[in-house]
Amino acid sequence: MLLRRYTHDHADELPALVARLAPGSVWPDAGNRLVYEHFRPALIGDAPSATLRETVDQVVERAVLAGARGRCSRLARHRFRARVTRILCAELAARRARPSAKPADLLDVVAHAATGRTRDADLAEVFLSCLFAVAGSVGFLLGWSLYLVGTTVSEPAHPAWVVREALRLWPVAWQFGRTPSREHQLAALTVKPTDEVVVCSYLVHRDPAHWSEPDEFLPGRWASGTGQEAFIPFGWGPHACTGAGVATQVTETLVGLITSAYRLDVAAPSSQPQVSAALAPPWFHLRLDPFSLPEGR
Repeated sequence: MLLRRYTHDHADELPALVARLAPGSVWPDAGNRLVYEHFRPALIGDAPSATLRETVDQVVERAVLAGARGRCSRLARHRFRARVTRILCAELAARRARPSAKPADLLDVVAHAATGRTRDADLAEVFLSCLFAVAGSVGFLLGWSLYLVGTTVSEPAHPAWVVREALRLWPVAWQFGRTPSREHQLAALTVKPTDEVVVCSYLVHRDPAHWSEPDEFLPGRWASGTGQEAFIPFGWGPHACTGAGVATQVTETLVGLITSAYRLDVAAPSSQPQVSAALAPPWFHLRLDPFSLPEGR
């Protein structure tokens, strides 16, 4: 998988990105921008055209960041989306016209996945969904992890436990919609192919039948690895998110780099999440104070 390989090959670049967060940054935007900057070459290549880079950069600023869509009128969003689609369609067509080779980035993968009946506009939507999953969802997960560590944790916790507990309490993908392929019974309800079934991971993750102290941030609960049967932050079954492993791996690495080198101070005017298609953390200012090194080092 392209993103998994990129994550492995470019892990040594993350400390420099983390260092730029100090001494302070505004979240969750800082997390979205950090993740996007890290993965941009994997998304659109090492040397994209100025038009492509500017366009995708603007998509992140105007459509991915929490609350960004609400800062523009509906007409402005419609015009912007039409322009983005036009530019991406031209890029996709140009890439398909090149000699077939090993995909260099995610846009290559999408371009060459087309069949004779696939519209470029549909491929552009696929790419934009991937962009949101990387820059949006992973950035929000990083934001939630640091917010919860900075506001609730008194003792160090393993980064993997922190990330999983953040996903449990505040799953970025907080609901999943599915259309049944056939009629069947769901508890006391008859579900038909004309219905949409929505599963709310937020409620599943806080079900007291499966979780003790379900509303508390307790990373240590993951030391035993229990609760997996009621943990669906990336969906479930054959349609679960294929990028789950990359998302958690990168977030765990970033959380580990930050919490091992800095003392976190979080200042948030509100504790309310920002709710839309994704569940984003509240606005907060993160101050990072480096741990002092022992004398002689």
